[in-house]
Amino acid sequence: MSGAMGKSDFFTRVFFMVWPALLLGCASVATGRDAPTSAGEERIFDAPFERMDDVVAAALPLLGLENIDRQLDDSGAAVFVGTHGVTPASWGEVVRVIVTEVAVTRSSVKVYWRSKFRDGAITSAPDWHDEVFTAIEEQLP
Repeated sequence: MSGAMGKSDFFTRVFFMVWPALLLGCASVATGRDAPTSAGEERIFDAPFERMDDVVAAALPLLGLENIDRQLDDSGAAVFVGTHGVTPASWGEVVRVIVTEVAVTRSSVKVYWRSKFRDGAITSAPDWHDEVFTAIEEQLP
């Protein structure tokens, strides 16, 4: 038998090296989406819900978040979940933003984020609370 690796051996090895990373990413997105709605930092903005919904939708891609999903929950809140990829300083993060109406002209924005890597990993990820709130403030007139 020769020492050369066949195509099927190569693809089998690649599959078994890649699938754990894919599972880790999927589990992390679910963790971000399913975290308690009380988790995260909250700020109140003087903007109606519809305007704040549009502002958040515009701000998140500007922060480099990808795969952004927006859904309305049972209470009518807009729930955004996006991911940020691996960088030299971080293993990547999942960011969730919940926009709720407080009054006709006021909205609550709650930001929760979590590293895609297991707890206890040493990273220097950005403070997504501040990043999101700053991007929102820049988008508001």
